[in-house]
Amino acid sequence: MGSVYFASTLPEDLAWFVAPTYLVMGVGFTAIALHLFQRPVRRIALLEVIPSTMGGRLQLRFTARKAPYSGETVFTADIWDATLSEKTAPVIVEILEANRARHQRISEGLENYSIIPRIWELAARWIEQKWTSFFLRFKFAVLQFPIVHIEVDGIKWKLDCTGYLREQGQGTSTTNPSLNSI
Repeated sequence: MGSVYFASTLPEDLAWFVAPTYLVMGVGFTAIALHLFQRPVRRIALLEVIPSTMGGRLQLRFTARKAPYSGETVFTADIWDATLSEKTAPVIVEILEANRARHQRISEGLENYSIIPRIWELAARWIEQKWTSFFLRFKFAVLQFPIVHIEVDGIKWKLDCTGYLREQGQGTSTTNPSLNSI
């Protein structure tokens, strides 16, 4: 909140809007810093289903961080104790569609165009693709769109649907080694 201090020590001959600008910027940067600091808190890095043994019930094993910059904690809960805030399929479908649009070829379908219209259409598609990619990345980052909340015993945890949790998006499996490439 250094800008609050600077707003109070400004010379008096400045325009009227300078001090409020310092205050708004200070509050904005503080809000962004708090958002970034709390983002990794209670984020699930690994979610596993533990099969029942000897007629027992299915359980979930969570690997998550309880506080920023702390080590990962492993805990288990009954599968019936966990409640999702929303379905993950629509979130994953939107993420996959964003990735498809980001990597789509912009020259597709332009074979019958002449030179000038082809260049014009390529430029328009390139600008649209870059703007849409920027907008979706901003939306996913700021609004935490790919995060679905799981409540276990009254504590909310964050499940990230992007798949970029560990090892550059590669999950780990202790029971089936063929699932490591998913």
